Amino acid sequence: ELKPLGSRFVSLDFTHAATIARGQKSALKLGYGFSFDWYNFMFDHNRVVSKMTSSTNFRPIFDAQGDEVELKKNKLTVSYITLPIVPHVVFSKESAIRMIGLGGYASYRLDSWTKTIEEKSDNLSRIGSNFNLNQVRYGVKAEVALRHVGELFFNYDLSPLFKKGLGPDLTAFSFGIKL
Repeated sequence: ELKPLGSRFVSLDFTHAATIARGQKSALKLGYGFSFDWYNFMFDHNRVVSKMTSSTNFRPIFDAQGDEVELKKNKLTVSYITLPIVPHVVFSKESAIRMIGLGGYASYRLDSWTKTIEEKSDNLSRIGSNFNLNQVRYGVKAEVALRHVGELFFNYDLSPLFKKGLGPDLTAFSFGIKL
């Protein structure tokens, strides 16, 4: 099981918006650029992601006595470079909704690793692998800027996280506030 509240998505964006058309109280802009993204999938069980020849599994860790090791922290991190393209409708600064955007993105996986911390001993383990993850991810992105709240984003990956037949059939969804 995934810990939804412990899992995080972090992105460092370098974007620009080019004006396509301008009206009296609104404008159509095209947002583009690139970003570095990190998915941190936190798990609430004592199984770690491991890559086998023909599949990716979640397996327990055993100590020298053959007992299953309890984990304090258990996560899979995947980093990407992403190219978003998001057309925006921008409204006046007095409007409650300042901007609405809907577009897409494509990403290339840069790195991935697991990190575990044992409950009793605090032993830390970090293992890097591709874990049969898809090298490319793509999806849809929505953005809304609200006057008193800030800019909210919603990403939904259309591509599965793992290669077909080599891991669980999962797609990622992330949302939050842009700072």
